[in-house]
Amino acid sequence: MHELADCRSLTFDPTLGPASSRRVREFAESLERYGSRLNASVGLGVGSIVDRTGTRHRLRPLAQLLRGDAFFSDGEQLVRGQRASHIHVTVAKIDAEGGEFRGGLLDSDGLWALCASGELSVDQVTAEIHLRRAHSLASINAIFEGAARCGMVLLHKETNWIGCHYGGCVEYTWASLRHVRRVLAARANQGRLLSMT
Repeated sequence: MHELADCRSLTFDPTLGPASSRRVREFAESLERYGSRLNASVGLGVGSIVDRTGTRHRLRPLAQLLRGDAFFSDGEQLVRGQRASHIHVTVAKIDAEGGEFRGGLLDSDGLWALCASGELSVDQVTAEIHLRRAHSLASINAIFEGAARCGMVLLHKETNWIGCHYGGCVEYTWASLRHVRRVLAARANQGRLLSMT
């Protein structure tokens, strides 16, 4: 995806263990080979999370991570050369162990609010929704309402039976109408080219 989209890839996952561990360093190096950056000390959401070694990591809302100040410790900026007032995200994959609610997709600093305000545009969002971490049915409804306000349509869903408490999570994928139209137009043009040859 990184090569096809010609974009930067940022990965943050505080569940891997200490950022200084050999395993995490090797994983970070493997990501860097194709241009991705890893931050294993911070996660998406509000509050904190404990990794597999018992180390506690701070969770931060998506808006703060996208600004870059929480992601890069070396002063690098998210958008090369300057901080942008508008950020375009090609694909957002969110598996935040409950952080997809507060600070992830929802709240004023979550993805849907940033998108609805025009600060961010996104082509595709894939999120694992942890049903056990939803505080209410209203919070699940808010995820779908936020997608609609952002101009996203549901593209795919599947229950995660194996890795998430026997069906306690559902993977959802939304795509922007703009992106869907662009893909359909490209396929239609490709079909015309094939029929002409």
